[in-house]
Amino acid sequence: MSDLGETFDGLREHSQKKRAANRASSRGLLEHAGVAFTVHNDGAHLVVAGRWDFWPGTGKWIDRQGGKYRRGVFPLIKAIRSAAR
Repeated sequence: MSDLGETFDGLREHSQKKRAANRASSRGLLEHAGVAFTVHNDGAHLVVAGRWDFWPGTGKWIDRQGGKYRRGVFPLIKAIRSAAR
């Protein structure tokens, strides 16, 4: 394989490990915050409190009532707490 091919293989492997770490970390943060969620697609997709779709590998989430995509587990937790008021 060429050097460029090996570089991209290494990048792909790093990206996969990073997304796996993000999935575990984000799930732990949601649990620690006391947020209820259901796990779908082996943890690649979480439905949070029946209202938010969250993809913890990338940090992308959407409010089913608002329709706008956002990113980050901390902004998601903040949005959940704001909606609970």
